[in-house]
Amino acid sequence: MGRTALSQAKKDDIDSKFRHHWIEIAANRYKEGRDSGRAVWKSARDVCTEVMQECFEKTGKRVNLVHGTITNRANGMRSAREVGEEKRWLSVGEEEQVIAFAIDTAKRGFPLNHRRLKEHVDMICRARNARGFPEGGVGVSWTSRFLTRHSDRLRPYWSHSLDNSRARAVNPTNVSEYFRLLEEVIKGGPDEEEIPAELIYGMDETGIQLGVGQTQRVFGPTGQSVQYQQRSGDRENVTVVVTVCADGTSLSPAVIFKGESYQTGWKQDNPLNASIGHSPNGYVTGEIGIEWIKKFDNLTKRKANGRRRLLLVDGHSSHYTRQFLEYARANRIHVLCYPSHSTHALQGLDVVIFGPLKQAWTTVRDNYERQGGTVSKRNFLSLYAKAHNIALTSDNIKAAFRKTGVVPLNPAVIPNNMMAPSLESSSHGVLPLLQTSPVRALTTLICEEVQQNAMARSGEGSSQPTRSPPRTPTRPRRTITSVLHSTSLAYLTSPTPIPVHAARPVYHPYPVTPSKRRWEGALKHTPRTEFEADVLGMLADAQAQVDALKEQMITMQAAVVLDGVFVTRAQERMQKQDEKGGMKKSKKIMGDGLPKLLDGDLFYNLVVDHDAAQDRKEAEKVERRAEKQRYDEAMKVWNQQVEYRKGRVLAQAEWYKQAVAEWEIERDRAKAEHRRAGWEKPKKGSIEPMPPKPKLRRRKQAEAVVANEDEDEDEDQDEDQEDPFR
Repeated sequence: MGRTALSQAKKDDIDSKFRHHWIEIAANRYKEGRDSGRAVWKSARDVCTEVMQECFEKTGKRVNLVHGTITNRANGMRSAREVGEEKRWLSVGEEEQVIAFAIDTAKRGFPLNHRRLKEHVDMICRARNARGFPEGGVGVSWTSRFLTRHSDRLRPYWSHSLDNSRARAVNPTNVSEYFRLLEEVIKGGPDEEEIPAELIYGMDETGIQLGVGQTQRVFGPTGQSVQYQQRSGDRENVTVVVTVCADGTSLSPAVIFKGESYQTGWKQDNPLNASIGHSPNGYVTGEIGIEWIKKFDNLTKRKANGRRRLLLVDGHSSHYTRQFLEYARANRIHVLCYPSHSTHALQGLDVVIFGPLKQAWTTVRDNYERQGGTVSKRNFLSLYAKAHNIALTSDNIKAAFRKTGVVPLNPAVIPNNMMAPSLESSSHGVLPLLQTSPVRALTTLICEEVQQNAMARSGEGSSQPTRSPPRTPTRPRRTITSVLHSTSLAYLTSPTPIPVHAARPVYHPYPVTPSKRRWEGALKHTPRTEFEADVLGMLADAQAQVDALKEQMITMQAAVVLDGVFVTRAQERMQKQDEKGGMKKSKKIMGDGLPKLLDGDLFYNLVVDHDAAQDRKEAEKVERRAEKQRYDEAMKVWNQQVEYRKGRVLAQAEWYKQAVAEWEIERDRAKAEHRRAGWEKPKKGSIEPMPPKPKLRRRKQAEAVVANEDEDEDEDQDEDQEDPFR
């Protein structure tokens, strides 16, 4: 397989590293000879010649060394490369964290692109309070330079290709890699519990047309080429998000209607307790995906009881937004993406569920229309519930996971000769970086202690003997939980439900000063006694320890930012229960055109603020209208003043022209008579300035002007009169 040609920037970087390496060799060799105490040592020129010859003999490449550079380096002057590395926004440890993050997300099928990589780097720098960090983040070409520096470990790929492999997505390489990663996630790491079948979920969206069903085998008279079947023909699409579990159960679906805003007519009989959302095209968007993952967590966290969960998704863009994945990581939800264009073979919903679901929907819809009804968004939920219950049986759901090799885990269920074209396109996103082992260990200790407390409390009234766990290993755990129990985060170690207004743990980054060698001058000192040598050795060790601690702190802080250690359990419970009684009775309660999940926090907050926003909008319209009227009247007066001034300026110019002509006649006459002119040349004088043009005042300016005018008005003026600028 041919190697991709290196870019010129990468070639320059390799040459720079190569030259820097041999400069260091020459500088160290010259310094050793100079500090050896011998009366005669090799000069810098001789050392350069010797090292250049040695480089050619070992590598076959020639390097040009300058004796002045070697001397400066031996005297302690740093190279431009070293100075440039210190000026980088990320330290070496932080870059390693970013590389590990990018590799880990790519292995899971969620690779980063330039924009998302820049977002993560900006988060790291802002968390560290990097000095002089620009408000807009790193430059537009920073990510390109970063990939160039680390091209041996990272390289760009197209998220989808246009060659023949697009039609052959389910290949042995993709399938084996998918099952390898699936097994790795289910079994977990050394300090992670295995994910049971009851916590393995699969979700996908499917489109259902209100007035169109599947083609059916029907009967008709002989002699006809086709048999028509009357249907309403409404092709408006409704998206249904279906979620199933490997234990044979399913969650309440989410239904996305097509619409710019929520319609009160959508409130209807809802047997499945489905969540209702809307979007301009009826499809799931990134914002709806964020609200969906919150709903998913609320429905499954009691069963999980702190354990890890696995969610299998396709490559739709709503499944890998940063907020979606940060929420999943904060709540121990692993999100695994199928290989691109392979859901028709690897996704259980596509393989087993959606076929019977579409057939059941066709039957239910046709039966309803034969009885004289018309399917619409006002009765969709009750009709879909019948088809949902027919298709999503426990046997079908278990078969969906079994036939795709998920539960039980069976990579051989997908034969190597199964090659089929893709039924839908996929895209890739991002998964957060795995927590480091110390963080996972601390989390495990806390969760185990909470679970033991909960089990102990639930088993107080039981007569059955229980086996108590060993007490010795739990001493650090009890110490940690007891300390947390005395803080505002006590709810993390309590088996009771989290209160609504519980304090949220927040990570506070600390600024880290750059690594400066403060004792560089002292370390260059040549020891004269054994004591001085020991002191310099201890000083060098202390400097190295300080540098290592700073680098470790920066690296750990970068890992914390990337991991997104953000506890959101309290926020999950902070959903509003009641609506304000003064809400407007309008069909459109949110007309901003943005899709929302109606039972999410964002939608409820917008509903609460709807009335106030409408009042502010009306007041702003009145203000703008009044200001425009004032401006138009002022412009009329100004235009009249401009016309009057124009007449005066023209009259002044005509007078000056005539006066100059008379003076020129007098001047010529005086010249002929050999005398001086009877008067001096007239002066034009200054032109009358233009009157100041009125300006359209902004809102704040208008309020200030009105306030000043009100102070000058008579005190007995009606105080209740409304000011259009207020």
